Amino acid sequence: MTINSNTKEHAIILCGHGSRNPNYTKDFLSLKSKIKKKFKDTDVLDCFIEINNPTVDLCINENIKKYKRFFFFPLLLFEGKHLQKDIQNKLKIISEKRKVEIILLDKISLIHDILFLLPSVIQSLNKKDYDLLITSCSYSKSNRVIKELENYTKKLSNLLKIKNQIFHFAGDEKEVLKKIDYVETNILLHPIFLFDGFLYNRNIERFSIYKNLSILSPLSQYNSVSSLISRKLINSVYSLY
Repeated sequence: MTINSNTKEHAIILCGHGSRNPNYTKDFLSLKSKIKKKFKDTDVLDCFIEINNPTVDLCINENIKKYKRFFFFPLLLFEGKHLQKDIQNKLKIISEKRKVEIILLDKISLIHDILFLLPSVIQSLNKKDYDLLITSCSYSKSNRVIKELENYTKKLSNLLKIKNQIFHFAGDEKEVLKKIDYVETNILLHPIFLFDGFLYNRNIERFSIYKNLSILSPLSQYNSVSSLISRKLINSVYSLY
């Protein structure tokens, strides 16, 4: 399905977290390019919560006179502080202050969108049988985030028939390493990030001491995931026309 728009009634805004790592920008722009190919004559803009430019405010303020409506798509995986404070609250304030329609679309769901794509992705890795699944994500104070991480990890391990699993926040690798007491363990490491970046690389570096280690790439690098993101965005926008 391709969406046609011959007017400047709306634009799509992709919102990422932001990172100083150039590979993050490379991954983000690669996904943006794939999405743009699905939207004929519809402008696809981008913004970032922190570090990169343009910011959320700047992106909307610079384009507010060009469009009557914005479809805002957060490229985030967890419902933590950034989604609630830096996006939901901020968009409400901007919308009310500038009198512009901003439609916040649902983010990607780990459980409903990503989970069932992983078995086919993992088949491409070296190991077929794993003794341990290790997942991680960015630190959050939100109980909702840790519950979602736990739930996703358990469901994925069951789906892959991996008996043991450990989930943790990126930065807590030392505590996880203490729990792994035998080197011969076949480990599947799954840092849960859409794009490459500092936390992703630090996480895999800390576990690189294990020779029987298979590592999942940032999710947007898999064609099945990037295609899913494009479809989700198309369906969300199309349903609101």
